[in-house]
Amino acid sequence: MLTILFVMIAEILIFVPSAANYRLNWLRDHVESGELASLVVQAAAEQAVTSDLAMELLETAGVVSVAIKREGVREFVLGAQVAQPVQLLEDLREHNAIKAILDMFGALAAPPGRMIRAINSPRFAPVEFVEIVVSEAGLKADLLQYSIRILWLSLIIASVTGSLMYLTLVQEVASPMRRIAAAIAKFEAAPQDVGSIMTPSARKDEIGQTERALARMQEQIRQAFAQRERLAQLGAAVAKISHDLRNSLAAAQIVTDNLSASEDPKVRVAAPRLQRAIERALNMAAATLSYGRTEERMPDLQPFDLLAGAEEAAAEAFAAHPRVIWRNDVDPSLLARADREHAHRIFVNIMRNAAQALEAVAEGQGRPQVTARAARLGDYIIIEFVDNGPGIPERVRERLFTPFVASQKKGGSGLGLAIARELARAMGGDVTLERTSSAGTVIGVKLRVADVDVGGSNTADVPLGYS
Repeated sequence: MLTILFVMIAEILIFVPSAANYRLNWLRDHVESGELASLVVQAAAEQAVTSDLAMELLETAGVVSVAIKREGVREFVLGAQVAQPVQLLEDLREHNAIKAILDMFGALAAPPGRMIRAINSPRFAPVEFVEIVVSEAGLKADLLQYSIRILWLSLIIASVTGSLMYLTLVQEVASPMRRIAAAIAKFEAAPQDVGSIMTPSARKDEIGQTERALARMQEQIRQAFAQRERLAQLGAAVAKISHDLRNSLAAAQIVTDNLSASEDPKVRVAAPRLQRAIERALNMAAATLSYGRTEERMPDLQPFDLLAGAEEAAAEAFAAHPRVIWRNDVDPSLLARADREHAHRIFVNIMRNAAQALEAVAEGQGRPQVTARAARLGDYIIIEFVDNGPGIPERVRERLFTPFVASQKKGGSGLGLAIARELARAMGGDVTLERTSSAGTVIGVKLRVADVDVGGSNTADVPLGYS
């Protein structure tokens, strides 16, 4: 329908100037016919032209009267001066497109009996101009017939064009889009079935590109589903293995406890090393089981004292690392909106990772140190944990928060920072690696600011006190 409408609009835009030109040509033809009639009269000047012949000439020319201007004198050749006044003068020697269009509409709406005086340059006679008087009724009738013919022609063209456009759109657009929609529905029903992946056509246009993009996306999703299923099966297998391994290691640990009381000095020396190895294996198995099956509860967000929280976490994290100097520079007025248990686990994991990294600091290189500091930035508080360790290797930085792959310590699980980030994001925050170098590492924890203020200092940004 839109195609037919647009074609009709185009036809109307073409019709208006063509109808105006048709009117002008109609008048020119009648002026030329009047000129020929005047030549007949002039050729028979020696013989009087009878009234019957004059009427026949006027009817043949389709005019009421013919006049010419010769040597500055205007004279009637045929007919007599029209009794009723001529209401419209058309000088065909002048051309104005806007006037021609307006006169065409005027002709279509002309009242009955209106007369037109048309003037044009002669084509055959040696005179200044030829003038005719003609009834506009004939012009109006011919113009209406011309308009009807154009209307029917426009309707036929619009109908044929619209039908062809419709068939083309159905064939080239609608059918391929229905095919794409059917492929999507089929894939939705069975995303893991290879047969549900769309086979793209050889088209080079946008629809062909869409088909190929859809096929690629379906294949990627199918592979992702297959990988997820394999990982789920692998996780279940690892959980079973870890469970059985813990039982076996627990039995082995009992044996190592007995070995440490052996009378054989070599056995007593080797027993602690064996016991530590078994403990590391137990911790690894426990961490794997915990990460694989734990679903963290929804955080209970409450005002959280960052200074006290960091101090409590440090007491737990550094208990096994007495060499580490702990410095708490957190502003006591800063309160975060966090779950106490989640925040404690985040701080402990980050501090424990820092303490383990600081084990590489030799005795002669100074005391290892971890410092906590915090600052408010807008609606968030950034807590930074700064250590003076050897830094994080380049190969580890990209996967620092990936479970099981980021541990730098032999026997570590690589879960600490992954769990910390997961807990922080659950509270609307994050854990990021701010910077690292041979001079140390800075891990940042972003938490939301609490809704309450302490001493007014929780309402403005507090800068970090370290560079």
